[in-house]
Amino acid sequence: MSNFAARDRGHQSPLFLSQKNMVSAEAIRQLVEENSSLSKFFVVDVKVSKDNCIVVKADTDAGITIDECGELSAAIRSEERRVGK
Repeated sequence: MSNFAARDRGHQSPLFLSQKNMVSAEAIRQLVEENSSLSKFFVVDVKVSKDNCIVVKADTDAGITIDECGELSAAIRSEERRVGK
């Protein structure tokens, strides 16, 4: 019998992590660079945490407004939903 004997069940639990539905930082960068409606943006940095928290630092040549941040956020959410299916 293995080290995980029947009497020990319930005292230890295996850890399972699924990353199949996560959006990668590279996918977000490509989304911004390849989508014509987002062409005015350039990505400064992208971070995606293990719990799928996405932080994107972006800008435009003329600076970035809050409305443009919302536009970029909506595009990323849409991509995240598409990948999650």
